[in-house]
Amino acid sequence: MVYRKGQKITGSAADKAAKKLTRYDQYRGQRLANYQLVIQLIKEINNLMSNYPHIQSSSTGTSAINLEPDQTLELTSTIVNAALDRKGDKIVVIRVSEVSYLADYFVIITGYSHVQVRAISQAIADQVEQERQIYPVGVEGQQESSWILMDYADVIVHILKPEERDFYNLEAFWGHAERIDISSLIN
Repeated sequence: MVYRKGQKITGSAADKAAKKLTRYDQYRGQRLANYQLVIQLIKEINNLMSNYPHIQSSSTGTSAINLEPDQTLELTSTIVNAALDRKGDKIVVIRVSEVSYLADYFVIITGYSHVQVRAISQAIADQVEQERQIYPVGVEGQQESSWILMDYADVIVHILKPEERDFYNLEAFWGHAERIDISSLIN
């Protein structure tokens, strides 16, 4: 039995509504499972990295790209400005170097469509290459374009559509890390 706005729905309309709810529940369940997997992977990476103190972020000496802390902040500034050029919204910069070995900074950006998310990603890649001669270590999510992750070793960029950003809530997950005021990074 299915109810919509307090009214009982019967027959084929009820069957359709029940199937739709089932698909929606499966979709939400899959997203929750993905979120839990991401959390588990991050915890495992942090545990593994703690066993290898010689592999550290640039805030403690070495990195994959070997940027000094000032250069890492300049890279972050380039990323923020490129995102703003493509109308990236709700930009948050989080310094994670004190709480994780993953990177020094996370940059979280909202794009309101698949096209905008891809455009922000491309603008960041182009501007960082042009100004800093740095290429991402890896880029994930370009096919789906609802969450693109760009890994610059010392800076990890998350470009998300609003639904994904609300669901995964990376700001809350890294809430214990320091937020950086982006006004100091804007050119």
